[in-house]
Amino acid sequence: IGAGESQSAIRLTTYVNAFQAQAVQMYDAILLYSRFALAAPLKAGISLVSPSRVYIRPDNRLKILQFETEQDIFMFLFRLARQADTEYLRSWELPGASHYDAYGVGNLLPQYQRDFPALSTIQLVCRNSLNQIPQHYVVNAALSAMSQWITGGEPPPQSDRIEYRNWKVVRDEHGNALGGIRLPHLEVPTATHNYANYGVIGSGGNFLVNSFACPFLGNSVPFDQKKLAALYSSHEEYVARFTAAAGVALEQGFLLPADFAAAVAEAQAAQVPW
Repeated sequence: IGAGESQSAIRLTTYVNAFQAQAVQMYDAILLYSRFALAAPLKAGISLVSPSRVYIRPDNRLKILQFETEQDIFMFLFRLARQADTEYLRSWELPGASHYDAYGVGNLLPQYQRDFPALSTIQLVCRNSLNQIPQHYVVNAALSAMSQWITGGEPPPQSDRIEYRNWKVVRDEHGNALGGIRLPHLEVPTATHNYANYGVIGSGGNFLVNSFACPFLGNSVPFDQKKLAALYSSHEEYVARFTAAAGVALEQGFLLPADFAAAVAEAQAAQVPW
């Protein structure tokens, strides 16, 4: 399985459309993760992306899964390149998720600081707390489904699309997007999740680093105690509802058993309501 995220997905899109159909297949399947609406141009020079939307070619016969976050779809315009699922194409959309997130930063930043000592004094300082939607759970499910797909199993399940109207995301009463893959974090919420974030000058951060990084990291704003108490009469009620919602995502194929267990354990440990 070939896999690329962000700019790597943009380049893999060009590979799929320009080379895969013309040459010996190097991959059995490809995961295009957060590719925006674009693809890389077939030329040298300063231009890194194509000037307009790019679809997967209609005569494609390679198994492809496109995984897109809410931010990829609306801020980075993947909605312009949406196309219907086919025998060889699946597109998954995850509401509430940003291009990158707190989980990714928690894993990547220590590696950067280890490999580039000059970065060890730089702190990532964003205006809002980083996005907490566990998109890695859904990526795990995507890779597992693709592995089964290329070994004779059923294709990955189809995902609903995130809802939007008049070029705006349709949101529920909590400010979370409707439609798409419904993780329990959205069905039984304790926060508002979206993709808006910005860098902050000072506070130990490097403004150039933060100005570039923070807009990709989204935010999650926890509900206050009053709202949590209004939503959930007890911790037991919250855990029961969360577990049921996680079970639906598991049954639909968007959570693996191990990640279902991890998500439920997090809910059990959460102080909800306070």
